[in-house]
Amino acid sequence: MWRHPASARWGAGLLDLLLPPACAGCGRATDLPLCDPCRRALAWIPTLACASCQMRAPLPGADCCGRCAPRPSPLDACTAACWFEDVAASWVRDYKYAEGGPAKAGVDRARMRALALALCERAPAEEPEWVIPIPLHRRRLRTRGFNPACGVARVIARERSLRLAPVALQRVRDTPSQTRLDRRRRGRNVRGAFRAPRPVPAHVWLVDDVVTTGATLEAAARALRRAGARRIVALCLARTPTEEGSQSLGSALAAPPLPTDSAITSRSRAVSTGFLKITPSRPSTRLRLMT
Repeated sequence: MWRHPASARWGAGLLDLLLPPACAGCGRATDLPLCDPCRRALAWIPTLACASCQMRAPLPGADCCGRCAPRPSPLDACTAACWFEDVAASWVRDYKYAEGGPAKAGVDRARMRALALALCERAPAEEPEWVIPIPLHRRRLRTRGFNPACGVARVIARERSLRLAPVALQRVRDTPSQTRLDRRRRGRNVRGAFRAPRPVPAHVWLVDDVVTTGATLEAAARALRRAGARRIVALCLARTPTEEGSQSLGSALAAPPLPTDSAITSRSRAVSTGFLKITPSRPSTRLRLMT
């Protein structure tokens, strides 16, 4: 049913009055996903770091550092928003393991969304045809109940008005946890673990929640290249820091600039409060449980 634009603006204003937009981190009233103190509490990765490892500065006139440039990789770039430590690590773990009931799960999703929106600001300007999440094996998906990477990919696709392709990639082997494995063992662990059941477009974004060595992302990227992908950019909420990376880039850490009001209003913006999701920019706004 058509509604006059004035009625849509009035309804959005009423919702903001009844349930004011709040910071996902602390609940302080703000029109932004995160208030300034909460943004400054996160260890953001410098945007000028190496496009592959984000641990070192790139070579002059290049995108990658001297260590990554000669190393072949199925990924064209791998970008994470912040270091997986302290506040960011707590938020990502809470979102992935979803403990604490519906209200706490809603807060965890709101925090994930805030990190994903910051990641969108760092994503390349050249947009892909598909956004593809790293899949879980069906056995692990049944146990966990949801795929964390798919939730992140959904936020990115919606924010950038891109096509989400949640089944473009399949995990055909239920691999053991990578947590305690080094880089070489991680690579062996996920070798042949993914396949693309049908052809994929030439340019895709591959999304995961956390990147450590990049072994999982590279194994998935190889499967996508066999299916037709020619440019693959990986996007992750957080990156596990190494001692070397923290020392070389630690002094350059700074919160990314706050988005302007025009940047927010130009996109369809969802404001999350508790376990309710409110989308004030749509005329047919309804309160609904986050999914």
